[in-house]
Amino acid sequence: MPFEVVFTAGYGLLLIAGAIGLHRLGRRDPSAWSSRMLAGYRAQHPEPTPAGPPDAFPHHDLGRLHSAVGAVACLAALLLTVAQLVRHHRPGEAVLLAGCAVAAAVVLRPLLRAARSRPAAGRVRASRAVPPER
Repeated sequence: MPFEVVFTAGYGLLLIAGAIGLHRLGRRDPSAWSSRMLAGYRAQHPEPTPAGPPDAFPHHDLGRLHSAVGAVACLAALLLTVAQLVRHHRPGEAVLLAGCAVAAAVVLRPLLRAARSRPAAGRVRASRAVPPER
């Protein structure tokens, strides 16, 4: 099997894994009071930050943004593997590349659905303006 086919299949799978990771990252809560990454910020600023509206820009569109970027990566994987499938179509190569293309198509569908969905008023999580009780 040519190196080009194996490299394209591996790169396509890497792009698919990155797309899934981005989608999962977009589901995390961006609030400074619920994040372990911002524990230093909470230690330096123990007073609560003023509460913003729960539908403020960076918070309600964050999941959609990550899903859209993941969908672009997944679409790139799909296009790369299909282009290679046109060039290399021996049985072993076709099975490997078609499998990667099918995996990209399967992952692309929920990513596009998540990127196009609008958050409903009930689904928007309000960020907490006060630190959690300890």
